[in-house]
Amino acid sequence: MDTASLLCEFLKETDISPFIWRYYINKFEPGSSMDNFHSHEAVEIIYVIDGQGFMEFHNKAVRILKNNCLIISSEMPHRFYVENNTTCTIVNIHFDYNNTVLSHKIYDDTGDNCHFCFFSDVVFNKDGYIKLVDYHNIEEIMKKTVFELDSKQKDSDLLVKLYFCELFIILSRIIEKDKNLNSDNIMEYISSTLDFINASLACDLSPEIIANEVHISSDYLEHIFKSNTGYPLMEYVTKIRIDKSMELLKNTHKKITDIANQIGIPNSQYFSTLFKKATGMTPSEYRRREQLTNNSDPNIFK
Repeated sequence: MDTASLLCEFLKETDISPFIWRYYINKFEPGSSMDNFHSHEAVEIIYVIDGQGFMEFHNKAVRILKNNCLIISSEMPHRFYVENNTTCTIVNIHFDYNNTVLSHKIYDDTGDNCHFCFFSDVVFNKDGYIKLVDYHNIEEIMKKTVFELDSKQKDSDLLVKLYFCELFIILSRIIEKDKNLNSDNIMEYISSTLDFINASLACDLSPEIIANEVHISSDYLEHIFKSNTGYPLMEYVTKIRIDKSMELLKNTHKKITDIANQIGIPNSQYFSTLFKKATGMTPSEYRRREQLTNNSDPNIFK
């Protein structure tokens, strides 16, 4: 059977049309927010065109950066906001679906079945959302879907249906790829993460920023990092910062405030708190101890 004919027949006879609840492209100004905590029956797909924002769930806030995609399951309470020092431009689509979208199969001319759309990973995800990093083709599909919904031209419904099929397939492939990463891939991500942390101690670091740099989701990075190193990701970042500060306190004449800035903790009081928690001493006490141990002149580090 001709594949094109099979697809046309499938589109005509199968109810795979999404029901669009809401859609828009919008720029959020600094300090703005979308809503208080809310949930809805629709699945929500958000793609960040520019800037950054936060999607807050009851147990955590997820930072979404440029080229990030966030898919939120129905009935998942959430709210979106933008910090005071940045803007965020997003394309957003809320939709409901027919169950056949999740499970329908078509058959090729060999009799083997193949999934036309596989979206159950999103709908039934235990966290209630999935974050995808750095997939530019998602932006293009979502934009043309929104523009076609607005155009209301002849056969727009069919074109929107096709765009949604394309979007589902692309998202499903990305999610499936993440699930099938082997141990070599995982260790490459861990190695890239360690390199980035060591090279960026002076910068603002968060799971989202680090994950964006190594091109995987922050949730997945935190999972594989702890599984393979024994450390939660941000606990490891703090450890490396404290280790670096100990080296600088011992081997340089730099002021404690300058050292705190160099390791990415510009609040020197907070740095002292973290340092004492890790070592049992304040930075000044640690420096004096090292001076005595090394028979250094105690006045040179004042």
